[in-house]
Amino acid sequence: MTVHEVAALTAVAMWAALAGCDTTAKTATSGTEAPSGDRRSREHETCSRSADCAGDLRCFDGVCRRGKLSTMGDLYAAVGDRAISAGQAGQASEAYGQALSHYEQEKIDPPAGLLCSLGSALTGEPGADKQKLERAARLLHRCLNGSPPGSFLRSRALADLAGLMDHGLDPAVLNRKEPTDVYLSREAKPAAAAAAAPSADALQVSVKLEGRSRSGSYKKFISYLEKTPDLRTALTPCWKTHFDKTKKDSLAVSLPLQYGHAWDEDETYMSSWIKVTDGATPTEPPVAEAENCARKALGPLFETEGKKLREETRWQAVATFTVAPGKPAEAQAAGAKAVDTGGAP
Repeated sequence: MTVHEVAALTAVAMWAALAGCDTTAKTATSGTEAPSGDRRSREHETCSRSADCAGDLRCFDGVCRRGKLSTMGDLYAAVGDRAISAGQAGQASEAYGQALSHYEQEKIDPPAGLLCSLGSALTGEPGADKQKLERAARLLHRCLNGSPPGSFLRSRALADLAGLMDHGLDPAVLNRKEPTDVYLSREAKPAAAAAAAPSADALQVSVKLEGRSRSGSYKKFISYLEKTPDLRTALTPCWKTHFDKTKKDSLAVSLPLQYGHAWDEDETYMSSWIKVTDGATPTEPPVAEAENCARKALGPLFETEGKKLREETRWQAVATFTVAPGKPAEAQAAGAKAVDTGGAP
């Protein structure tokens, strides 16, 4: 076969291959298309880029979040968070209410978290009347509808709505997409069986400190935990808020601690510190709230104590604080009992 014959056959083969192709097809872009509108992530759902989020949501830290928020609204929400940590449900309700008003004045849809916070605070107010509880149910319903399945907010809203069942909440109303005016239409259960809060004077704090260090600073910190009356003073508001929500007279929270030191530039002065570090968030909302309260209450105390230790070492530990009514003889002691389960130095 001559060279010209081979070239001719090659041209025929190429023409046949092209004839079987769709020359109008676009280049494949697998993996780059944005999901369709009905499949895009809602607020608080995961994402890898902003195109994965519905509407005008934006992807921050792998989660779809709003880009438009009320600065004043978020400020008052933070004030409400501080009040909740201090066990002041009434002040928290007022602050969250102001936060919601700012969102409404600026014509911005309030975040589901704010709706949940205000609804939860209203249910936690001692002696809250039916009008407040109706408002709480409406807010919690809105939070429920605005929270994606499986989210912490949804679990929180359902937990607080479950607490309204004793006040006559009709659960069928929650199936509606839109909020309604009346939620507490069923007969409320008698409140006579509600547990009375034990006296704060009867509370006792016990501490279990788990760590491996046998350094002098570690032992001094154990001695501090055993003797200081400040633990009970700091943790009582956290215990009270937890009791109001759960009616459980015992509260246990765990905080990771870290001790360290540093020299100045001239190495003439050594400073030391104890920090409350981040840990796993409890799954039960009342316990998570109590732990956050304990973190804020005890952090400054431990920071002050850490400055006194001034030892050139480092250690980590987990402190579990249990607050519960003690026996009369034990309750007279305002301090705490600390148990060291440390191992090797």
